[in-house]
Amino acid sequence: MVVNEPEGAATWYPVNDDPEDKATYTFRITVPEGKTAVANGRPSGQPATKDGWTTWTWKAKDPMASYLSTAGVGDFALSYDVGPRGLPIINAIDADVPGPELAETKRSLALQPEMSRFLEGLFGRYPFEAFGAIVDDDTVEYALETQTRSTRASQQNTRWCTKWATSGSTTA
Repeated sequence: MVVNEPEGAATWYPVNDDPEDKATYTFRITVPEGKTAVANGRPSGQPATKDGWTTWTWKAKDPMASYLSTAGVGDFALSYDVGPRGLPIINAIDADVPGPELAETKRSLALQPEMSRFLEGLFGRYPFEAFGAIVDDDTVEYALETQTRSTRASQQNTRWCTKWATSGSTTA
């Protein structure tokens, strides 16, 4: 899993690592066949496999500061749900998350559509094209904010609130 705050993005792709310089992103991540790659935004088409390698493509259409980009590669199971107005909710759960934690993770993630509706009632329309989380059984002992594919739900809510509060609008 790659998390970038404050300056990690430049360690894995060429970028003007300035938070004011936002861009849209297309991630093409090639991994050994059987592994899953996940990133910001939404999947673009089906993964393509050739000669034992699979290429996953994710597109993040909303302008994003480089420190908010993320990617994960592993034994993830992708799950899909729908939030307000058809908002895609895409989660990636590592197969190594142990039983009791996996059950709690799934219960928590099942609340995302309800959470999205509740937060939209408080802050206005969710400002991005997708919502979701990466749940990785990794040794990273912190979570950092990302855009659309959070490493924990409270960080996603922070991004939403920040976007709403800085938009100059009361209806994000």
